[in-house]
Amino acid sequence: MTNSPEKNNAIVKAQPQQMAVRHEWLVERGIHSLPILEITERRIDELCSNLWDFDFDNRARTLKTIADLGTHIRSCRRHLDSLIFPVVENIFKYFRPWATYIQGELFSHGQHYPPRVEYLELLHTALEALVGPLMNPDEAIMDVVYFGTTASRIRAIEWLADHRLTAATHDLFSDYLRMTLLSTAQRTPLFIALKYADAEINDHVDEAIYFFIDKIILGDVPDELKAKAREYLVDLHEEASQAALIHAFAALAGSINAKDMECASELFDEVVIRDLDDYSDNTLELICCFRGWPSDEQDEVDEREERVIEELKRRGLHG
Repeated sequence: MTNSPEKNNAIVKAQPQQMAVRHEWLVERGIHSLPILEITERRIDELCSNLWDFDFDNRARTLKTIADLGTHIRSCRRHLDSLIFPVVENIFKYFRPWATYIQGELFSHGQHYPPRVEYLELLHTALEALVGPLMNPDEAIMDVVYFGTTASRIRAIEWLADHRLTAATHDLFSDYLRMTLLSTAQRTPLFIALKYADAEINDHVDEAIYFFIDKIILGDVPDELKAKAREYLVDLHEEASQAALIHAFAALAGSINAKDMECASELFDEVVIRDLDDYSDNTLELICCFRGWPSDEQDEVDEREERVIEELKRRGLHG
């Protein structure tokens, strides 16, 4: 049985009202179309940028906006991840125990609004609107690690590896790394980020360096992955054992790839200041050849180079 024209017209007229009620219901629960609230990629980028504005009035307004929109932003993981980082970074930069000097620069003599305590409250309110109640702000980064997009997870993993964490978050992240490394495909950007963080958090520096050299940098993988592995290697090399450091340096210095040679140069200073007595003759000669030092005719030799040359002479391998 078909509806009459009058009934169809009544349904059509009622639809806008029903849609308005439905939209209100969705918005109340954070289930809605973000463009309706003008939450676009551009708007999110603007909010992130405002959190580093020199005008603290603008920062305060931005934090209040984030607090108002927080539950709605949760419906888009990408937007949520983007906002979590600058809010947490503001807390870490200005309010961790070691940030006393920066606080003095920013909040002394009433030069900046809002005052220190109010600004911290605004940051915490915005963060809780985004991820819910927290014991510590670094837990918000763990939220990204667990639930974020792949790109955001990598950023969060690197962030946690490079910051001084609360004991609770450190232990949580440490356990997460051990478990996730077992179930993540190797030779992927996510895996090497996990490997880097595991080196920093769980002191597996040598293991990571051997992996980056043998499996990634000298392996058959995309150039982008090799480039990232070199970055991680440079960050870690000062913490490496002498054996791991020399393994990395020798592999890079002996490569025909210009990027590998550049990376070897980044490691060179650390190689030279280590205990030369422990180096083999071949290693010392490699160090000397890498820099292309001439013999006694060289006019300028810095102290580190002098040490290597003297050790070579002592072994009867120079001059």
